[in-house]
Amino acid sequence: MRALYKIVSLIAVTGVLASCEDKGKAGNGPIVLGDSTSIVTETDSTYLSDMVLDYQPVAPTQEEPKAEPKAEPKQVDTPAEAQANTQPATQEQPKEEPKAIAKGNGLTIDLKELDLFIPNVAAKGSNGSYTLTKGDLDGKQLKVTDGTVQKISQRYQTVVIAENGNGTLVLDKLSATTGWQPVKGSGSTYTITGLDDRRLIAPKVTNATIRDAITRAARNQRLSKAQTQKWLNSTKSIRAANQKPLSVELRSVMWKIDGKDAKGKPFSKQVRVDLPI
Repeated sequence: MRALYKIVSLIAVTGVLASCEDKGKAGNGPIVLGDSTSIVTETDSTYLSDMVLDYQPVAPTQEEPKAEPKAEPKQVDTPAEAQANTQPATQEQPKEEPKAIAKGNGLTIDLKELDLFIPNVAAKGSNGSYTLTKGDLDGKQLKVTDGTVQKISQRYQTVVIAENGNGTLVLDKLSATTGWQPVKGSGSTYTITGLDDRRLIAPKVTNATIRDAITRAARNQRLSKAQTQKWLNSTKSIRAANQKPLSVELRSVMWKIDGKDAKGKPFSKQVRVDLPI
């Protein structure tokens, strides 16, 4: 019986050892190149997934070449332009102003379109504005040369003067200006009329406006209060512009000449002559 037990135990141990040897060869033995039995094929998708991202080389981007600024073509001057560029700029000649010129015994006013001549008077000035220095305008002839006159019109301005033993005050605030009136004449000769002292228009005044004008004129002349009061006392009963010590004087005369020049071009010119006071 004991011998049988030993035999059974020996057989069991031998079987276990044989099983372990076969298992060790299949699971833990080294992989032999070319041995198909040592190749393991994995079928589980969990272990087949790639945990490392594929490397994709980045192609370098090529920068577009910068466009160089185009050089503007140089402009070549033509011979005429080159000559013009080399010549110095010519300065404009100043325009000559019309001047009052004595022509014989009288006054000549040279304008671009025509000449005016007033005999037996003298004046100084330029550019259509003059001051009478000798003679009287009323009744004089206005002669035109070097142009065709269609119409001459006239107007004038008067001013009130205060004059007595205290001196003379020009009351600029008391003045009057007429409208344009036609001058009688035709062709090249016209007659200046309406400037007689007895026919001059007088400004409308009151005693209050007279006293106010005297006060202003005295202030402009820097008169003392005593001198100003003397003037006010001398005019306290005056209510007319031509009542003494007041008088109406001619201040200036203006003419407007409408016509055509020597080339037939229409023109309109004005001339003014101031009278000294």
